[in-house]
Amino acid sequence: MPNLNRSARKLLDEKMEPYVDGFDSMLADVIHDTFADDPQLCRLATIVNETNHAIEDRDRQNGVDKEWSALNEASQKVTWVLERRTREVIAEKCETVALDAPGWTDVHSKEKIEAAVREAVEWLNHNTNPAERAGVTYGEELPDPDALFEEVPGDA
Repeated sequence: MPNLNRSARKLLDEKMEPYVDGFDSMLADVIHDTFADDPQLCRLATIVNETNHAIEDRDRQNGVDKEWSALNEASQKVTWVLERRTREVIAEKCETVALDAPGWTDVHSKEKIEAAVREAVEWLNHNTNPAERAGVTYGEELPDPDALFEEVPGDA
């Protein structure tokens, strides 16, 4: 994770938390462990954090004025971009799990992998806009979680 100050890290944790809490499989662990590795997310969190500090400083020194309003508007716009990037990163993590997790049987059970792939596929199929923005696979191109470890006749 890039060097983030405590406030920016806290902001990223707040953005990540609903997703980690919302998933029941190891997908939550993947998100938790790698979410803040995204450089764009870190930059956006830093910008929001620094802009909010500038707003507080402006308010203390000058009160609410035209410049304060401009800073506040800037913070809101960057926060909006941060929200969108958050969902793109979640889409990227879901794609990673959906496509790569079937190869993780040396570390995880097939049942855990199936559950994680199922959650990832479901999320991507219900969140196509961030998936498209992130350029990740979704829809019929994703694996069928029920068929991940099916034995093909004649492979035995």
